[in-house]
Amino acid sequence: MTTTRRWLIALAVATFVAFLALSAPATLVSDRLSAADSALTLTGVSGTAWRGHAGQVRYGQVAVGTLDWRLAGARLLVAQGAAHLALVGPDLRLSLDAQHALFGGRTRIADAVGTLPLALLAELSGARGPIDARVELEGVSFTLNGEAVEHAEGRVRLRDTVVLAPRRYALGSYLLELSAVDGWLVATVVEADGPLALAGFVRLRGDGRWEMDARARAAEANSQFSLVLQLLGEPDADGYRPLRLSGQL
Repeated sequence: MTTTRRWLIALAVATFVAFLALSAPATLVSDRLSAADSALTLTGVSGTAWRGHAGQVRYGQVAVGTLDWRLAGARLLVAQGAAHLALVGPDLRLSLDAQHALFGGRTRIADAVGTLPLALLAELSGARGPIDARVELEGVSFTLNGEAVEHAEGRVRLRDTVVLAPRRYALGSYLLELSAVDGWLVATVVEADGPLALAGFVRLRGDGRWEMDARARAAEANSQFSLVLQLLGEPDADGYRPLRLSGQL
């Protein structure tokens, strides 16, 4: 079979799939998503499979918001499913491009921008903790191959970070830079603006394992944080104390 004939066949297949998507109801997409993950529920669905809208997205017991999607039919020519997604909810504004290789399993999230509460991420993952913040995504992209992260870039800004328990403490804002190292998604602290100075990183793997390897010190020597941080151990030459944690989401 000549190369030209292969491309003509691929174009014909893509055209046929595009025709089906343009005419098929949006429930085709919502039903497939729910079948892939029983915790995911889309209601109030309208539009077509190609361009659709869900009036309410829930994950388990968590109400997320509304969802709009637009499929990228041209990616079918290179054996990829792709779509632009936009989520809107209370304190949530998020848009991103998602791609999934039809033969090979790689999933890529690209150009994710928006804002959402850290508490929502904690609820969705089932890993609720005593910290909340407003999370701002700035051009976040990463590629997931099975449980390994192969590539990551972009920045995550945590604004109005607070400890909620056992007492409420305001921690300020932090800027994290993303990268991928040895299959881990690594978020490195590059800026800290608040009463608690941090240096180091947090890393996450696709199987839910996470680790923190950081150093912390109080921005002011006689603040309330300086007494608490003494529990972390002896300070280094710069006054930072070790902060190492790990767990499983």
